[in-house]
Amino acid sequence: MAEMIIIHWNDAAMYGNESQHKDDVLEYGTLEVISCGVLVNETDKFYTIAMDWNTEYDNYRGVNVIPKTCITKIRKYKITGKRI
Repeated sequence: MAEMIIIHWNDAAMYGNESQHKDDVLEYGTLEVISCGVLVNETDKFYTIAMDWNTEYDNYRGVNVIPKTCITKIRKYKITGKRI
């Protein structure tokens, strides 16, 4: 059975490529992100999710791999349908 997944996680952030003062850099942090999609794969290290899933050909689009060490909250939902 397929699952939809909503993942709250902390992603790396890049703050420009120009020279910056140390005091400004100390204010920076990671980005809090929410990603959702069809759960494609789960390992002991990461989740693979996809924005789109063509159930007829089992093709995926908009694939994202999220490390479990970055996750702060997760919810899974079972999905059913004609071709699932």
